[in-house]
Amino acid sequence: RRLFSRYLTLTGSSRVVDKYPELIFRVGYVRALFPDAKFIFITRSGADAVPSVVKWSERLGVKSGEHTDDWWGRNDIKWHYLREQLVLGNPEYESVWPLATADLDHANRAALEWIVTMREGLAQEQRYPDAVIRVAYETLLADPAELVRLQRQCGLEPDPRVTDYARKRLYDNPAKGWPELHPAVDALFRETMTRLGYDTP
Repeated sequence: RRLFSRYLTLTGSSRVVDKYPELIFRVGYVRALFPDAKFIFITRSGADAVPSVVKWSERLGVKSGEHTDDWWGRNDIKWHYLREQLVLGNPEYESVWPLATADLDHANRAALEWIVTMREGLAQEQRYPDAVIRVAYETLLADPAELVRLQRQCGLEPDPRVTDYARKRLYDNPAKGWPELHPAVDALFRETMTRLGYDTP
């Protein structure tokens, strides 16, 4: 807290912004340090998010000797943490415990990551309705001015440079189609899509 306070003073800023997505699993911890913290929970259709993760690993993954660095970190460290800390042992995901192995394919891994993250975001939104602000990626694409609302909800004066930047940087990808998933993963995936208000085929 002292470190961030010093940073704010030195830069003349009023808020620290951290875009580390895993903080959705640490909302209580962050709020204990910063009671006025706000969390922007960005949702995206899983049907688009899952293929993007798979493509990211195919395009940017690097294999060097015995090591592989891709979406899942060096030698799947992120996947191991996800399955051990969030999937295995959680009764909500009991139907996929037998599938959540070290060699699960990228599409089903990505779907489970999306499911767990989206459900955690929804739970935190219910727990902290004044701190967790939900916005759909699709809404931002349709109207970058939605960022004005977000800035106000975060206690910031809206800055037109933010909206201008979003108009230049946000772009829509063509719909990817429904991912091919294991039936147990697909069931959780569909249920989560419905909870978020997305259509399912």
